[in-house]
Amino acid sequence: MKYQYYFVYLLLKTLGTEVEEPEQKPDESAREMLQMLVDQVIERGVSKDTGIMHGKVVLYDDARKLISQTEDMHIVPSERVIPYRIAREIILESPQSIAAGRCMCRSVSPNPCLPPSEQNICLFIGEPSVSFVVAQNPAYRRITQKDAARILEETHKAGFIHCAYLEVVTSSRFCSLCSCCSCCCLGPKMLNPYNSNDNPFLAQNGLL
Repeated sequence: MKYQYYFVYLLLKTLGTEVEEPEQKPDESAREMLQMLVDQVIERGVSKDTGIMHGKVVLYDDARKLISQTEDMHIVPSERVIPYRIAREIILESPQSIAAGRCMCRSVSPNPCLPPSEQNICLFIGEPSVSFVVAQNPAYRRITQKDAARILEETHKAGFIHCAYLEVVTSSRFCSLCSCCSCCCLGPKMLNPYNSNDNPFLAQNGLL
């Protein structure tokens, strides 16, 4: 989490996107490790059976459900809805624990669609993800579910799409909800190269 912005920078750069290097830079050994992770994400991301990062485009109403839960969730969705092995189960513990922080993709974009002061729209939801990101990244802070609902409403009105992410590093659990654009963000950019609903990285179908 300490170098998550640099990770996104390397990932977008490796994919051929124009990006600006973050001010906070890792040392050489950490950079090499981040690049190895980026290479692994890209190499394994060509197949939905081996990918280690997955996102799902969710409707606004479904995004609101995710940030308004008051009880732990454990959902086993059908393969038709979530066709990835990594997402066979959606586990959300302590859903009222939410953190908001600066968008990683827009922070490294040379011409972001939002100024830095308006980029605090990425949400981490549930434990232990929230406690970890708040402890490791000063750009994130805890917020209430009401604050999260306001962020979703504003970004929805701005025309952004909501993407829910599940990753191996979070035990294949749902961990974050981002409000993405096609000009800056990794998820929507990944839709174009595949031009298919079978995109291994980002599915266009709903989550719930």
